[in-house]
Amino acid sequence: MLDRGVRAGMSDASNVSKRMLSIGLAAIMVLSSIVVVLPVQAQQQQVTIRTSADDHGNRFFGPAWVEVVIDSAQHRNDSGTGTLQVNITAFGVSQTFPITETSNTSGLFVIYLKVDSDRTNVDEPATPANPFSNTNTRILIGNGNPHANYNNPATLDVTPQNIVNGGSITISVTGAPTKTLTYGDTDAAVQLDRTPAEYGPGSDLLLRIIDQDANLDPTASEFIQVTDASVIMSGGDAPAAGQQLRLRETGPNTATFEVDQINNAAAVLTVGTLPAGVTSTSRAITVNDFDLYSRANNTAPNAPSNPATGSRSVSYTVKVTRGEIQPFPTLSYASELPVRVIDLDQNTSSRSQQTISNALIIDGNNFNLREESLNSSTFVPAYSNNVIRLTFKENTDPARGILEVTPGNDITVQYDDPQEGTVTSERTFRLTNTPPTLTVDKSTVARSAILTLTLDDPDLNDDATIRESYTITFLAAQDTDFKEFKISGNPVFALRIRINGQTDAAGASNFSVTFTEENENSSKFIATVDLQQFATARVLNLTDGDSIDFTIQDRLDQTLSVRPEASATVTIGLPRPILTVDRTTVGVPRNSVADDGINIADGSSGGTTNNISNLGNAILYIRIEDSALNEDPRSQETLVPQITVSAGTQNNPDNVIDSSDNAGMGRLKLTFTKSDNSDLDNTQIRVSTAIRETGVDTGIFEGIIEVMFNPGDTPANWIGSRVKIEYAGPDGTFGTRDDADAVSVTFTARNAILQTDSTIIANGQSVTITVIDDDANRDSDAVEQVVVGLRWVNENGTTVDAPFTLDETGKNTGVFSKKLDVGKTVTGGQTVRVKADTDFRIRYYDLTPNLPGANNWPAASSSQTQFELTFRTTAITGSLVLDPAEKVGPASRVKVTILDSDMNTNPAQTQSIQGRVTVSSDRGAASRATLTVNETGPDTGIFEGKIKLNPDRVADASGDNTSEVTINVLPGDVLAVRYEDESGADGRRTFITKTLQVTSWDPEIKFDKDAYKPGDSIRVTIIDPDANRDPDGNDILTIKAISTTDPVGLTNVQAIETERSSGIFQATIPTSTGVATGALMVREGDEVTIEVRDDFPSDFRQRFDAFGTLDAAARRFQATVPIGVILAPTERFAVQQPRTVDQAGNPTTPSVNVLVSIATQIKNNTNKAMDYVYIVQVKDANGIVVSISTVSSTLDGGKTANVSASWLPTAPGTYTIETFVWSELGKPSPLSPLQKITVTVT
Repeated sequence: MLDRGVRAGMSDASNVSKRMLSIGLAAIMVLSSIVVVLPVQAQQQQVTIRTSADDHGNRFFGPAWVEVVIDSAQHRNDSGTGTLQVNITAFGVSQTFPITETSNTSGLFVIYLKVDSDRTNVDEPATPANPFSNTNTRILIGNGNPHANYNNPATLDVTPQNIVNGGSITISVTGAPTKTLTYGDTDAAVQLDRTPAEYGPGSDLLLRIIDQDANLDPTASEFIQVTDASVIMSGGDAPAAGQQLRLRETGPNTATFEVDQINNAAAVLTVGTLPAGVTSTSRAITVNDFDLYSRANNTAPNAPSNPATGSRSVSYTVKVTRGEIQPFPTLSYASELPVRVIDLDQNTSSRSQQTISNALIIDGNNFNLREESLNSSTFVPAYSNNVIRLTFKENTDPARGILEVTPGNDITVQYDDPQEGTVTSERTFRLTNTPPTLTVDKSTVARSAILTLTLDDPDLNDDATIRESYTITFLAAQDTDFKEFKISGNPVFALRIRINGQTDAAGASNFSVTFTEENENSSKFIATVDLQQFATARVLNLTDGDSIDFTIQDRLDQTLSVRPEASATVTIGLPRPILTVDRTTVGVPRNSVADDGINIADGSSGGTTNNISNLGNAILYIRIEDSALNEDPRSQETLVPQITVSAGTQNNPDNVIDSSDNAGMGRLKLTFTKSDNSDLDNTQIRVSTAIRETGVDTGIFEGIIEVMFNPGDTPANWIGSRVKIEYAGPDGTFGTRDDADAVSVTFTARNAILQTDSTIIANGQSVTITVIDDDANRDSDAVEQVVVGLRWVNENGTTVDAPFTLDETGKNTGVFSKKLDVGKTVTGGQTVRVKADTDFRIRYYDLTPNLPGANNWPAASSSQTQFELTFRTTAITGSLVLDPAEKVGPASRVKVTILDSDMNTNPAQTQSIQGRVTVSSDRGAASRATLTVNETGPDTGIFEGKIKLNPDRVADASGDNTSEVTINVLPGDVLAVRYEDESGADGRRTFITKTLQVTSWDPEIKFDKDAYKPGDSIRVTIIDPDANRDPDGNDILTIKAISTTDPVGLTNVQAIETERSSGIFQATIPTSTGVATGALMVREGDEVTIEVRDDFPSDFRQRFDAFGTLDAAARRFQATVPIGVILAPTERFAVQQPRTVDQAGNPTTPSVNVLVSIATQIKNNTNKAMDYVYIVQVKDANGIVVSISTVSSTLDGGKTANVSASWLPTAPGTYTIETFVWSELGKPSPLSPLQKITVTVT
């Protein structure tokens, strides 16, 4: 039955027949080097056939049923109950059976096959016990009318003489590979439940017999039963002769049987005791192999029905071992105590984990052990996480697996072996104390600061599963010397706090410090100390310069005379604050509306252009680092609030702005002076963004101060003036040493610089305009803008003025720039299209020019503010582009493109160029025509036309003065295109000429793979430049695809050009193993041929001259690709290096007169089932062959199998074992390379 059971350790070697040969191989050991084509691994089939014999070497024998399940994707996807026509061929006789689908959408068809040569006498089981589906077809292979117990099966008539051991049965259905089964006996195998096979006295001995011959019903778990156990097994700890014995199959279709009853009582094999004084002995059980099993009735157990055909022995060792405690790793409270005891004879059953009570003795306390995992023989503490918990917090409690322990003491662990009745192993451990470390997050702090202490001490991590905490309290009446944390009377650690090197004698109230583990299973413990609360509790007046020392003393290890300590110290008092500003030079403040309402043509007022030079306040970004004002580490604090306006009206003189003018200024002061160091009075500022802490507990404050423009301000006042910014220290008094260093900012007015990257101004050209004006860089954290005025003469001769906005190239650069595309850019509602040979002016109005001492700022109309550049416009030379550019096929179209912005005289219309593009070939005047090119759209300046090439011997041209002309050509001709530009860059008439070579090519056909699997899609690429007929579209080639299986093939496959004008074409051709619309039918080993008709091969001209017609001049080209993978003969099978194993499959060293198996794993690298012979040859030290063995079978494609052959060494010495795989012995063909090893027989 399929997928109902898993084989229990069954070796694939049991699926093949083993025959010993005594023949010479020298005559046939010739390795072939012929390269052959083998099938590739098939993709998933539309129809699949699975059988219950698949996992058993495709073999069955005797009265066994075989379950066959056919899965059809087509029927699974329809809605009706389907029927499949399935052909069964048994022992040379074929018959087709209609098989009904199990349900209307299952896609499954179920068959049960059985061989019964004489169907008139039922061979039980008569029917499968638990069929895969009640809708199934039972087919009985044999002779005669079926017995009534068979319940009307379908029949396949085969004469009894033809039903032989080793005969084949095939199952065939359209769309699926044929399934082949062998009706033949299988050698039994024997396995034990342990590797190595070692047992203690009294242990359960789990013996498995793997025998497909006894697997009569793949749908049920079966029994083998005999009244005399010796019929099945004998020797060792097998049941005594005469005892009833039953074995149960481990699951449906496993073919693996285990002892489950002895004398009608549930039982397993039990390992007997050892004689007195014996600690180890070897035993063996021999299991008889039967080819045939039968049943008395349909529900009776299976019983061997013929004499044994062979036997298999399995050896094992019975020993008594002394349990041993394994070495301990480095231990800590977090690691706990991971005891591991290895004691083989306490592993009494591989099916359950054993428990040993009170076997572990620690300091007089008994702890329980349990087996770590099934059949491991390793025992661990029978508590959570397989450890004994180490702790200093609780008393020892064996019931809960808890051991109280402290560092510095030796702890002895003993194992009391139940088998020996005494302690057989002992180990000692000691927890080593780890000295603590203590750190604090700040070294200098304010009197009200909150400190974070970090204690790093792995020993405090007593329980890895929780976050732990430790609190030490200094009582009001006590001093601040060491105070202990204790648990259950055990000291853990102590904390001391000193102020200026002295402990505080007494306080007013209690003060506690709690260390909490950072996270579970961490060595770090965090505590916060509020200095203000500490000073209040201890009645302290902390002042700058005071030091506070925190000391941790480790007291867990009471054996130490000197206790480990760790300290951390902080000092009261803060560093000087730091004051910075973003710039030390800024543009002068200027009325922000002074550059609004400007006439961009001449700078006069009453215009519509605003903010031409970015006037406004001087913006300063202030940053203050002041730890003292970081008073609350849990919130963001504000140093200076937002202030709308503040002036120095409360000071004498009035050039100072501080807290006396606005209380919000706090400890900040600004002093303004002129360039001659005299006072700059009547200044005003505003705090537009509050000076606020950048984050929680940073002590860094940032904000924005703007120096404002006042009516009446003049260049004389501001140019060269300065503002000095000061910030008072913690004492709040300016001029003391705790102040921040003052910073000064100078106000300047710098003349702007106007420049361009080109002096050529022409339609179709680009020019980048740049203004460098540091005064316009008002805000260092923003990208700003200025405006220039453009003046030009358009095509109608009209002078146009328009603003053009430039963007700052980045924050704080003072450089403003933008590209102007002449002929395209629209600004101020005008397209900047120029008339050649006219002036083009760029003007920038700098309204903060450098005029020191001036009493007034000049207006925009003043020449003092105007910076300008004037250029003379020009025309540009047009350009000519051909597509294709250099070579072209004789029947293609050529696209002609003229780029000439001078000819784009009316941007509102689509225009044409006539009479100025000439096309001709080198055949003379008869092949000349004038091409009209049309603009691609309004205002593009791009003009296009086409040349159609016509393959003809007669020189001719047509379509004169149209947008597509036709020229007669043949390969070898030269095509010339000339454009006459009446006004080039120098203003004179210019001619531009380009040529094309008319050429023909043979196509190049490529595949994306060297070979394909059936069902793959074949991607074909054809490179043929002369098939690129139209440069504006993707051309199509029609190709043909045929295969060995499908010689008609696909005659109309379209290969599409990958890109316009590329000449590269691609097509994808699906393949299938059956008839499918649009797919090419293929089989393994086929050859697929792609055929392309090329109208213009490389020798087209010679063929055209010879045959006279285009059709006769064409040629067909082909390329082929295989279906399948090319493998060398010796690559068809892969063979691993052999190894020697005992009869239970365990690695072993060969000994004289002890049978060993030479085992390996092989893999069929092809995708089809292949017959093979596994050959094992053993040579002695002289190179003489002493043993030859073979294993013959069939292996499905892509599958692996474990195979082995037996060898009985007869003499000690060194031997070479060689293994290889051949197709057969009669007509040998090597399938794998040779593998060999050298072994020593003792």
